[in-house]
Order: sequence, then structure tokens, then C-alpha cells
Amino acid sequence: ILVQKFGGSSVSDCFKIKSVASFIKNSLSHNKKICVVVSAMGKTTDNLLSLANELSQNPTKRELDMLLSCGERSSMALLSIALNEIGVKSMSLTGSQSGIITDECHLGAQILEIRPQRVLEAFADYEVVIIAGFQGVSKQFDQYNNPMDMSDLPNAPVQGDYNKYISDQMGNYNSAY
Repeated sequence: ILVQKFGGSSVSDCFKIKSVASFIKNSLSHNKKICVVVSAMGKTTDNLLSLANELSQNPTKRELDMLLSCGERSSMALLSIALNEIGVKSMSLTGSQSGIITDECHLGAQILEIRPQRVLEAFADYEVVIIAGFQGVSKQFDQYNNPMDMSDLPNAPVQGDYNKYISDQMGNYNSAY
């Protein structure tokens, strides 16, 4: 399994999402299965924070975690739509659906455990599984986010034979391991 991570500027609009989809499709010629981790589109996180701050000077951390998780969810679904459109069987999963279990620190959660079964099972029917970065779920089923541990690092519920961190610059690659 190849693990690829795409940052926010890589998926900031439909044109770039289509480019990422083509890149992933081309990667399939060398790999049988690909697990993709995506960030929110462009400035989505900043825009959502701005909206929350328009409504409250002190929004609760819990509700911010709920709100901010929407950014990655839209990226993962749009990328899956783009991939399926070009003939690549794919599905998207949230952090919780992917088995990323966190502690209970809103806006600063740490990964406690990764239960990859759902992701691994998905590869029976799909060539590409797309996971929302930045997020996980506590053992009490609450949404928790941590941008550094769950999105900016190429952290996925699977460990592949070869992992890549794909920066926001298409064609600029750094090995994660």
C-alpha cells in the first residue's frame, strides 16, 4: 500500500483536485492500492475559524473541533468524486471511520491508537481509500482535531511498503520514512 498525503493548497480548487486525481491514477500503474490523506481545501480552516469568531469571541473548543472537521471531509469527498469520474474506484473515510482514536484534548488531541481494519477491508473493493487528515475520535465517540499530528504529518491508519509525503507543490516529494 502506498500512502500519499496532499496538503491544502494541493486541493484548493476543483482544477487542483482533478490534477491530484490524475496524479493518483498515474501512481496506480506502479502500485496496486493507495491510501491518501488530505487536508482541507486551501484556506477553508481559516475561513471556518473566521466564521466562528464572527459569532462568538470565545467559541467552545468542542464546537470548533466539530466545525473544523468539515474542511477535510469536503476535500476527501470531492477527491473521491474526481477519482471515480476518471475510472478509479475510491472511497472516502473520516478520521473516526478510519479508526484513528485520540485522547480527549479538543484542538490538541494526540493519537492513542489506530485501528486500521476498516481501511484495510475497503481495499477489497477499492483501489484508493481517502482519509480525512487532522481528525480522530475519542473512545467516547467525540470528534477531536490536531493539525500537526493528524494532517501535516503523513499519518494514516495503514503502514505501506513505501510512504510519500506529497507537498503542496505538485512534483516535489519528500520521503516520510
